[in-house]
Amino acid sequence: MFLSDTTFEASTITMAQELCHVLKQSYKTWCINSHEYSIKKLKKEGASDDDFSVQHHKQRKNEIMEGIFPEYFTLEEARRYYKVWRMEGNGRSICCFIDKSTGDIYKPAGTKSPAKGIRYNIHRDWETIKKRADWAGKWLYLR
Repeated sequence: MFLSDTTFEASTITMAQELCHVLKQSYKTWCINSHEYSIKKLKKEGASDDDFSVQHHKQRKNEIMEGIFPEYFTLEEARRYYKVWRMEGNGRSICCFIDKSTGDIYKPAGTKSPAKGIRYNIHRDWETIKKRADWAGKWLYLR
């Protein structure tokens, strides 16, 4: 069974949006783990629960867990690709490119073009992508 071009592109968009969600969850988990590590390290060094630094990490961790999370990932449609961006504060950084017509995923060479070499296909490799995708982009490096 073959999908029409319109159906295939709609499926690619849906999966690209889901990839943004996977990347956000990866970043959220990393942030929570980082705050937990900092709290443990501070306490090991003798800080009390009332210490400003311990309170800061606890508060930030709780905010992230409650959904107060300013960082997010979004799609931008370009001529040939969907660009996946990580948005943080007033800045943004490119995460990957997804070919509209094939669903192939590329590591970025810069903000305007992908690096050579397909890393994954969003349709064929979805289960692997969900397991490996991380906010920092290490999943896009060739092994």
